[in-house]
Amino acid sequence: MSGLDPVPANQTWTLTRELPHSAQQVFAALTDPDALPRWYGPEGWTVDPASVDLDPTEGGTRSFHMVLDQDPAQRAPIHGRHGAVVADRLLEIHEFIPDHLGQPSQHVVVLRCQLDPVASTSDDDAPHTTRLTLTQGPLPAEVHEHARQAWASTLDRLAAHLAEQP
Repeated sequence: MSGLDPVPANQTWTLTRELPHSAQQVFAALTDPDALPRWYGPEGWTVDPASVDLDPTEGGTRSFHMVLDQDPAQRAPIHGRHGAVVADRLLEIHEFIPDHLGQPSQHVVVLRCQLDPVASTSDDDAPHTTRLTLTQGPLPAEVHEHARQAWASTLDRLAAHLAEQP
């Protein structure tokens, strides 16, 4: 199987993380083109702020380049569109896998970001924790663990970014 062979639709992986922030704060970080370069990507990669083209509406563009910190000549293009967008609840990204020239191919991987407020144990009514569930696929089963680890690192960076916000 080559990297661009079709993959069965049921080959997905899931990662869940609870973040001590409101769904509004998490959703804003996921959809703000100015915030995205501050946290997106696994450790060792940085988003080139000048490359970000992000329209957080249904059908809107989500494209940018990640740059390897140790070798800035190494770039990973991300070409996507927002499938479903429900403010503070759901962000579905349809990512077009790059071909050998770095251009979008016809192969699509969907990243679904579901945000669920976690019931607060305090007296005030506002939930202070959001459960973020990522589901990505279809991807070959042999890359699931690598993708999960990359996203775990990315979510660590998201948590650090959110912790710095007022």
